[in-house]
Amino acid sequence: MLFYFIVLTLFICWYFVYLFFKLRKKELVDFNFNPKVLLITPFKGLEQNTRANALSILNQDYKNILIYFVVDSKKDEAYSILKALEKDYPDKLNVIVSGISKSCSQKVHNIIRAIQRCKEYDVLVVLDSDGSPSPDFVTKLIAPLRSEKISITTGYPKYFPPNKTFFGFGRAILVNLGIVHALNPFNRGVWGGAFAIKRKDFEKIGGIKIWEGSVCEDRDLTCAISRANLRVSFVPEAFLYSPEDASFSSFLEYWKRRYLILKLWDKPLWISSGVIYFAFLVPYIVLALNFLDPNYEANLVWTFASIFITILGSALILKFDFREDNQTILRVFFLPIYFFVMLLAYFQGVFQNELQWRGITYKVNKAGKLIILR
Repeated sequence: MLFYFIVLTLFICWYFVYLFFKLRKKELVDFNFNPKVLLITPFKGLEQNTRANALSILNQDYKNILIYFVVDSKKDEAYSILKALEKDYPDKLNVIVSGISKSCSQKVHNIIRAIQRCKEYDVLVVLDSDGSPSPDFVTKLIAPLRSEKISITTGYPKYFPPNKTFFGFGRAILVNLGIVHALNPFNRGVWGGAFAIKRKDFEKIGGIKIWEGSVCEDRDLTCAISRANLRVSFVPEAFLYSPEDASFSSFLEYWKRRYLILKLWDKPLWISSGVIYFAFLVPYIVLALNFLDPNYEANLVWTFASIFITILGSALILKFDFREDNQTILRVFFLPIYFFVMLLAYFQGVFQNELQWRGITYKVNKAGKLIILR
C-alpha cells in the first residue's frame, strides 16, 4: 500500500497543478472573425428547465447566427414551448419537425434533418437541450476556429443539482473530476453536447454519411476526425451548465449509458475507464478484506492515508480548479459510494448490447448494425 499511496499522491498533485493552469487558459476573441453559424439543438420531451435553456441559447451575444430547434413530432411535449418562442424570435429561430428515425438515433436524425434544411453556413454548432449556455458561449466556442489549423472545438458539461440531491452532487463531482480526458493534448475526442466544426471539414469527412446508422454522434465524429487527422481544440471556457438533479436510478442509468457507448464504439477507452475506477477503489477493497478475512493483514496506516489523500485531493481540485461551492465540496466524503455505484453501472453493461436513451431502446447486433427497438 505504500507504493500505491506514493503513486496516488503524485498523480493527484500533478492533476491539481495541470487543471489549475489548463482551466485558466483564456482564448482571445477576434471580433473580426464572424462566420455564419448554424446552431442546432435537438429536443426530446421536457427537460427540468426546457424554456429557460431554450432562451439561454436564443440570447447569445453572437449575432451572425441561425438557430434550429428540432423535435421528432408535433406531439412532443417541448413543441408548443418552442413554437411560442419562434414567434418571439422570427429572424433567428426555426422550429423543425424531423419525423421518426428509422436508421439512427433520434438525436442524430434531428441534427441531420436540420443541416439538410440550411444551405448557407460556415460553422456548425450543436448544443444539447439540457444545458444553459452563458451569453458569450458561442463566441468562445468558435473562437479557436479562426486558426486554419483547428477544425473542430468542443466544450464540456458542468452539472449542478438545483434541489441538492445526493446523487445530483455525485454526478457533478465525478463529471468534473473526469475532465482530464478532454484536456489531454493528444485527445481528438468530441463531446456531443457542445461542439463546433467548420463546414468544409464536416463535409470533407462526410459528416452526414457517417451519422447515418449512428446512435452516438460524438463517438462516430471522433473516429472520423481521427482518421482524417483533423485537429480538435478543447475550450476551457465553454462549460455547458446543466441544472439537473439525479436520483439513484438516473445516476446509475447515466453512467451505464456512457459505459455502454464506450464499450460499443471505443473498447480501449472503455477498458481503461474500468481499470481507473477500480484502482481508486483499491483501498476500500483492502479494508473490506482486512475485516472479513482474519488471515489477511493490511497496512491500515497507508490504506487510510490513501483514502484521505483521494478525498483531500478531490476537494482541493473542486475548490481551486473548478471553484465549486462548499456544499459540493463536502460531498467528496461520499466518493466511495459514488465510485461503487459507477462500478456497478460499468459491470451491468458488460453483458448488455442494448442502450436506452430518451425513451428509445437501441441495440447493436453482432454485425455491428444498429437496430431501433423503440
